[in-house]
Amino acid sequence: TLEGKGQSPTATFFDMAGNWTTAKPAKPINIDKTKPNITYAIMPRPNQYGWNSGVFTYVFFAATDKLSGIAGPRTTVKLVMTEGRQQKVSWAVSDKADNEKKQDVFVNVDWTPPKFTKIPEPIILTATGKSGVPVSDPAIQTFLNGAQATDELSGLRTITNDAPKDFFKAGTITVTFTAWDYADRTASASSTVTVVVQVDLSAKGHDFSNPKAGEVDVSEKDEETIGAYV
Repeated sequence: TLEGKGQSPTATFFDMAGNWTTAKPAKPINIDKTKPNITYAIMPRPNQYGWNSGVFTYVFFAATDKLSGIAGPRTTVKLVMTEGRQQKVSWAVSDKADNEKKQDVFVNVDWTPPKFTKIPEPIILTATGKSGVPVSDPAIQTFLNGAQATDELSGLRTITNDAPKDFFKAGTITVTFTAWDYADRTASASSTVTVVVQVDLSAKGHDFSNPKAGEVDVSEKDEETIGAYV
């Protein structure tokens, strides 16, 4: 017999002499062999890497059944209040024909930011030209690549910095390093790069206010730096 609601099938009976008769059930027959359907949503929505970082993560469940209907609540909300990878959240429902469906949802939650294990020591460099020291300088590259961090749960995704894109100019520049994990949690740490300018202060007739071609233009701020390191 096929699935359906309110069915009244006709049965035909024969005896050995070829006599026959028909009969129908006293009441319509309802047949449902299909399990309910469950949909779910994780809120807030996980990021592109499948992680949540909020203190509260909710899983919303909704059940439907096209034939006999859900026996009991059709929706529920479950709260995840612990950190962890692949935490299982489950909900089971039955329809009025006793077909049961269970849905498992796996939630990743990471509240803890990364931790820096190494921060570059401050460095002092001498300007290699009027613009200072290029970012491509080996000493600058070693400095920028020197930060290290770990993340025990979702894992360390990357370490970024806000260093200048082209040159480190004369003076002291603070560089902030930011460690990102896969749950978009961050931690920051900073160090400094100081660029000093070498100028022959013993040269006679040198006019700092009107530099000649090829000489470094020294501002009042730079003169203080020069005075500290010459």
